[in-house]
Amino acid sequence: MLKTLLRLIITLVILLLFIFLLINLGPYRILSIILESNWVILMMILLSNFLAVVFFFLAWHSLLIKLEKISLYESFKSTCIAIFFNLIVPSFSLSGEYARIVYLNKNHNISNEKLLATLSINKFQYGLAMSLFLIIGLILMFFSNLEISVLLFSLYIVFILITLLLLFILFPNFSKKIIRFILKKFVKNNKKIRPKYDYLVKKSEKFIDDFSYFGRYLLKSPSSMIALIFMIIQWFFNSLSFYLAFLAVGYPANLGILIFTFPIVALLTTSAVLLPANIGVVEPIMIGIYSGFGINPIISAAAILIGRTIIILEDLLLTFPFAIGFGLKIKLF
Repeated sequence: MLKTLLRLIITLVILLLFIFLLINLGPYRILSIILESNWVILMMILLSNFLAVVFFFLAWHSLLIKLEKISLYESFKSTCIAIFFNLIVPSFSLSGEYARIVYLNKNHNISNEKLLATLSINKFQYGLAMSLFLIIGLILMFFSNLEISVLLFSLYIVFILITLLLLFILFPNFSKKIIRFILKKFVKNNKKIRPKYDYLVKKSEKFIDDFSYFGRYLLKSPSSMIALIFMIIQWFFNSLSFYLAFLAVGYPANLGILIFTFPIVALLTTSAVLLPANIGVVEPIMIGIYSGFGINPIISAAAILIGRTIIILEDLLLTFPFAIGFGLKIKLF
């Protein structure tokens, strides 16, 4: 309760700071830039974001199809459900992935081990594509004679996460030791669970073995490389959407800056704050980051507000019909 209250207070403070920032920058100046923006380019953002969604789905489908026979439509539907719940219930993307797994498990009887193995490779490739775009952005900024020392810490974090995921898949015995250690601690403090200790160990170890087996199978599969290519293309169209937003307000921002900073937008969007799509949290942080690269805060505010509004509304409208039908059948939260 105290933790939730603290998060609520922090969220309200961030929102108030964002409102203060907009007032300080001049809402009328920002609005005038938005109203004078190129509406043809704005329509191109819709296309770019739609293509990003399509390739995000294809990256998932090309992995899952190696383990289970499932139609393009059903796979696309599950992806739309994941996108919708990730926007509505911020929780480091866990809410959307949980919804996708529940849908495929309940409606297509796909085992959780297969789904989680697919999800782990999908997230691994997501992180790999993120690392690649950080590097590409750094290279482009280097050749543009721009400062590249800012936010390098993000690159280290991504590298560590990818390394840990690989260890988890390739070395299941290490995971088993961790699970046994956790269960022993848990059983020690809970008398009701003690008789079930052996059963829990057996079930968890079987799950880890299956998870590792399917994970290694997908890593070795040629479809894994195809999925990675799809994921990279998805990241390109996502970065392009923000590039078009800056073009629409008449500012041809350096593409290297936007390629480098988009992974940060993605991380901020999926972080666990109490606001859907972290509206009011992403914007001021990105305005500050772009200001550090020499982009006028007013221009940044206009471009980010336009880009984020179009992307969020399009994602919600595209995925809502699939998500609402699923939500009526299964009580998720």
